[in-house]
Amino acid sequence: MDEERISRPRAWVAVIVGWLVVLASMWVAQQRGVRGGNAETFAGPVYVLATAGPWVALFWLAAIGWGWLVRRLLAPAIGGGAGLVVQAGAGAGVLLVLSWLTAWLVGLYAALSWVLLGLGAAWLVPVWIQHNKQNKIARPASLQLPLTAIALAPALGLLLIAVACPPGVLWSVEAHGYDVTSYHLQLPHEWLQAGRMIELRHNVFGYLPSLMEAGYTMLGTLTGGMNATAIYASQLLHVSFALLAAAAVGVMVARAVGSAAGGWSAALLLALPWTVITGSMAYNDAATLGLGATALLVALSPNDKPNRVAALAGFLAGAATLCKLTSGVMFAVPVGLIMVWGTGAAHNTQNAPRAIRVRRALRAAGVAALAGLLTLSPYLVRNTARTGNPVFPFAAETLGRAHWNEGQVTRWRRAVTAEGGVGHRLYELARRGVCNPGFGAIGGTPRDASTPTHDITLFDREWGFPLPAVLAGIGLVVGLWRRTTRFLAAAMAVTLVIQVVFWMTATHLQSRFLLPAAIPVVTLTGLALGAGMASAKPLIHLLGRYTAVLTAAIVTASSFSIFYSQTIAALPPWQVTDSLPSPEQLDQMTLGTALVGDHPINRLPTGTRTLLVADVSPLLYLRRPVDYATAFDTNPLTAIIQRVGDDPAAVTLALKDAGFTHVWVHWGEVARLQATIGLDDALAPERLRRLTEHWTAEPGLPDAVGLYALP
Repeated sequence: MDEERISRPRAWVAVIVGWLVVLASMWVAQQRGVRGGNAETFAGPVYVLATAGPWVALFWLAAIGWGWLVRRLLAPAIGGGAGLVVQAGAGAGVLLVLSWLTAWLVGLYAALSWVLLGLGAAWLVPVWIQHNKQNKIARPASLQLPLTAIALAPALGLLLIAVACPPGVLWSVEAHGYDVTSYHLQLPHEWLQAGRMIELRHNVFGYLPSLMEAGYTMLGTLTGGMNATAIYASQLLHVSFALLAAAAVGVMVARAVGSAAGGWSAALLLALPWTVITGSMAYNDAATLGLGATALLVALSPNDKPNRVAALAGFLAGAATLCKLTSGVMFAVPVGLIMVWGTGAAHNTQNAPRAIRVRRALRAAGVAALAGLLTLSPYLVRNTARTGNPVFPFAAETLGRAHWNEGQVTRWRRAVTAEGGVGHRLYELARRGVCNPGFGAIGGTPRDASTPTHDITLFDREWGFPLPAVLAGIGLVVGLWRRTTRFLAAAMAVTLVIQVVFWMTATHLQSRFLLPAAIPVVTLTGLALGAGMASAKPLIHLLGRYTAVLTAAIVTASSFSIFYSQTIAALPPWQVTDSLPSPEQLDQMTLGTALVGDHPINRLPTGTRTLLVADVSPLLYLRRPVDYATAFDTNPLTAIIQRVGDDPAAVTLALKDAGFTHVWVHWGEVARLQATIGLDDALAPERLRRLTEHWTAEPGLPDAVGLYALP
């Protein structure tokens, strides 16, 4: 039998076995063990996936179609498993960019979304016709299907259960999805209400590129709004990009040291706790991983048309940057360097003169940079037109602060940068990166919870044994030693150094912001595993195989353990899956009995309008009209106090003239913000207390919050 092909029955057996393991893992994750005492609740996540899954499948069907066109035009020589991954990644990038452009320039219409999806799917029709004439299906030579399917299955099962949990009930280490409800899905919600991607001066995160949010908005147009189906579909779409990243890493490793190592490397990346945590929410981190890893895969692929391939790599790096701006350094810069290095090395094998090699290499890098810049240009033009600063709110001191004042610029700078010298940053690199449970570190010591801190993005345990990092170090040495893997190992080392240095110098040292480094770390780990598996010495061969299995198993078990400990109020997972009630159900429930989705503001009479002060966490679930501003933007109350003074009667009258009937104050958040990034003087706690004394407080609420009716 041809090694490049696998019979259709055998392929289906592999897929079926893989999905059975996925279902078993879902059961263990949701029931918190093999013996579930709440079997009837398993129907909840199955229903969620059954209703959200078709929309995500439709997205990827269209993406693969768009990707087929892109790969045929720019990189037809990239075939096999690499070609399939590149096709999916490139197509997803094209589809997201087109969604972004139409949302900004045309408007948000379901018909437009259907057109974009339909055009993508249409490209696959001739491919399907040709494929249907064959009796065998091609298997990517770089992937071993049965091994890969089974190795990925446990982590995938956990991810799917996490997807079936609505924002707000999981991941205390990420403030229970605070970013999801305050902007990742709130921005699409407001854009859908406005009918297009409008400027939102009260939510600064709307000035970020928001490429992944454009994908969530597309799902909202298809499902009729940012409803439960769209919320779950958005989370599932984000998970699918984590699978894309795992596939890209698996292919890179498989091409270098064999398909078995590639499969286990893909499984390890997918099983990392930070991959599970960020991937299962409607964030943008997994999209960055997927598109960035695909860009690296393209840059590392042999080619006979370097300029075209460079354009594709640049586009993918640009798309990753449109998902998260940190990718402009963490992925785009390494991709450019690899294009220079790889193109020059390729022409060196053809005995081309040095001057020609250098010229061709620099030309390829220039093409990649131009493609990336063109991909970013709509975002830069949009921000320049709105604020005068193409990257606002960044570089506000030099390129322009737009509508912000100096205090707001200062608050933003405090939030996105870190203080401390080199020693402190190296300490945080070890604590939040190398030895962090989120990156697969094992064991460790319990974190001292009595130590005062305003940082909620910390795990319960710290300073574990850095198993993936140790294996990556071994992989780097082995990879550099072997001529066939030297280029890949060196490229991953350069990528890792750039990412770590950038994280230490230009970010606020949050652990998950280092997640892009998982791509080179896991790839180098794969080189170590592959070297052991390929050894002719039986002992080393067995050591390589057992190390691969145990590493993936240990990291997966760690993710399961973290998942069990990260639910709201320490509830069992079966109680939080599919726990988002419909608006009709909420109206019939007593306030406070729903885990998520309800709020005192939703129980106010029709016709009310509430001003939120220092609280944006419940935005996605509010069903009564509200006005708000993030901690960095000007709250309407601040503007009123600056205009009329802080006399309670004058402020109350101005609020009522503006159409407000109630004011919601989160006193706990006021205190936290004041102790960390700062607050407007108008929102100082003592000033707010004086104001609220003249308003009527709704009874029965915790001391940390207050809902006040204006007289």
